Amino acid sequence: MRRLLRVTPAPTVRAAREATRAMSSSIFLSAIRCLLTYLVIPVAGPAVHLASSVGRPISIALCFLAAFFSIRSMRRFWTANHKYRWTYTAFAFVVLAYMTYGVCTDISHIA
Repeated sequence: MRRLLRVTPAPTVRAAREATRAMSSSIFLSAIRCLLTYLVIPVAGPAVHLASSVGRPISIALCFLAAFFSIRSMRRFWTANHKYRWTYTAFAFVVLAYMTYGVCTDISHIA
């Protein structure tokens, strides 16, 4: 996994704190993406007639941003040699797979 993520272990207390902070920001961004994609755009979008033209591109952009932060936090977990690195890696892969499906679905609806 270290080779795949291109990291070398540097287990320090600072690296562990950075990994935890990166994971928190990644999960926060994913929560914002979910709220916008599944709550705000479907509910408020039709009221302002934006759901069909703006909702899917916003969702795609947020998925790419969330994927970037997920991979970044995964790399930090592995760099810090965090004890939950395998757990977070499995969680991140599930989230990345779900976001990939969402992006493919959104692109197919746009095209």
